[in-house]
Amino acid sequence: MNAATIDPLVTPQSAARREPSSVARRESSSVARRESSSVARRAMIDGQLRTNEVNDPTLIAAIAAVAREDFVPANRAAAAYADRAIAMNDGRAINPPLATARLIAEAGIHAGDRVLLIGGATGYAAAIMAGLGAQITMVEDSAELVALARTALADNAPTVAIVEGP
Repeated sequence: MNAATIDPLVTPQSAARREPSSVARRESSSVARRESSSVARRAMIDGQLRTNEVNDPTLIAAIAAVAREDFVPANRAAAAYADRAIAMNDGRAINPPLATARLIAEAGIHAGDRVLLIGGATGYAAAIMAGLGAQITMVEDSAELVALARTALADNAPTVAIVEGP
């Protein structure tokens, strides 16, 4: 061995500690995605919602707290904050962010209200309304959408009650 390449202070164990594990790399990637999504969410709020009369501070805060990308299929997450509907596999679509925000604003939902949301799809609107302090029961008949809603709501609005069926 060449003496120049030997470092008596570096053992195989200490060298392994210097390289990030696959778990650390995944966590770092996840943090970067969340930060990128947070920037996209803020741009959606400032560029789409505030410019179209969605300005109630409580509603804006509730929208800002919900990770919309969690409510769309993983293969469409990049479009989560775009100003357009997101097609689902069953022929339905998730409303554009502005449509959802305007509908919730016009409904005048407040803390303590009880809301029955029919056709709750993936639960995005339910999560926002729960963020306003309302008690939400969501009904959805698509098993695929209910599965996505259960996963997304567990992280974003665990108090939403989900009923599967027509």
